[in-house]
Amino acid sequence: MITSLLAATTLSFAAAPTTYALQGGEIRFEIEAPLDTISGASRGVSGTITLDPANVATAPAARIDVSLASFTTGIALRDEDLRDQFLETAKFTKATLIVEALERPSAAALTTAPLEAIASGTLNLHGNQRPVKIPLKMYLDGDKVTVAGDFVLPILDYGMKRPTRLIFKLGTDVKVSVRGTFKALPPSGDKAAPVVAAPTTDPVPPQVVVALEPKQPPPPPKFQFAEDTAEGRGERNYNNTKIGGKKNVISCKSCHSLHDERKGLGAPNSKTIKPNASMWNAAKRSTLWQGIATTPGHAADICARLFMLREEGLDPKVKGDLDAYLKAISPDPQPALDYDVLHLTRSSPVPDAQKGNADNGKKLVGVYCVECHDKGRIRPPLEVGLYEADFIVRRVRRQPGSDNLQMPPITVDRLTDSDLRDIVTYLADEKQRIFKRAKR
Repeated sequence: MITSLLAATTLSFAAAPTTYALQGGEIRFEIEAPLDTISGASRGVSGTITLDPANVATAPAARIDVSLASFTTGIALRDEDLRDQFLETAKFTKATLIVEALERPSAAALTTAPLEAIASGTLNLHGNQRPVKIPLKMYLDGDKVTVAGDFVLPILDYGMKRPTRLIFKLGTDVKVSVRGTFKALPPSGDKAAPVVAAPTTDPVPPQVVVALEPKQPPPPPKFQFAEDTAEGRGERNYNNTKIGGKKNVISCKSCHSLHDERKGLGAPNSKTIKPNASMWNAAKRSTLWQGIATTPGHAADICARLFMLREEGLDPKVKGDLDAYLKAISPDPQPALDYDVLHLTRSSPVPDAQKGNADNGKKLVGVYCVECHDKGRIRPPLEVGLYEADFIVRRVRRQPGSDNLQMPPITVDRLTDSDLRDIVTYLADEKQRIFKRAKR
């Protein structure tokens, strides 16, 4: 949103003027929310920069306009909330960035090597104009100038409204990322090409950022195996939230229990159900990851890549230790149940997702969801009225269109469609919607 203004940061500079018109650009924003960080993007940007490539600090100038209605977050109804509740695009159609100076450039001339500087000017957003300084990098490529910048925008400074119920939960700062390429216009006197806005019909997929770690971590686990053994190291890695990649907050324990599920999905003395299969006797299963994985350690490596944000996979030693631990907790020669329902889970819709029993849904949230979504857990508590029905279904089932990168699917053999329907009916209650939509 406001982040689009930033694209303006692709500032202009004039001296022995060459004017460059925006040819293509992308603006992204991120702001913390109760479940996951909300992110969005826009290409609805137009504008020009003027500068002397041989002396960029001499009288630079730029104007960038951003269509606020062009931002998308990946969910249509959330986009409507963004436009109506935050940006109020019915009253404020665009944001404008004016750049008047280029401070502390790392070089005098613009070349093919990136030049660093701080763009100084004003940002007009939501009817308020404020001074801004935007760190950026820019370089020359023939008759084109490419600009990139990242900065933090305090939304309260611009009079942006926030729902009362979320006043202590939504962040007050927006992280903005700007990328733009500008093409030189013909010299003055020649027939100039018109300056047009970058295309807005091609939505930019939003980046997804997982929620922050809780302030109250759970108590440390009690370990069964000695720390100086492969099984002990694997057991500790099983409980370690640092096993994944950057911004990962889950461990193996977050999604998998350690009891015999042939006696019931819930662990003894526990009222909650983990979202995925128990690791008890996992090494004795006839298939792992539906035949993709050859050993429990290999299966853990796949899980780390898909859900723990570790694209390169596990270190071979960590994988080996996890393999030793999972084999050590697989004492029963009778293979555990196979779980070959992932394909069904990800392809089966939930008809009439909001026509369930909300009272039962409230109880089921306490069974299926609070293991992760509760105070002091790895995810914030769920907020009734904040989510759309299709958003919940796609996330829980990990169906196409979900913007989730870390939560594993809760399969249909663990959470039936009827129970999921009740949960959705409770959480997506229209009567308790936090964002009230304007009547059309």
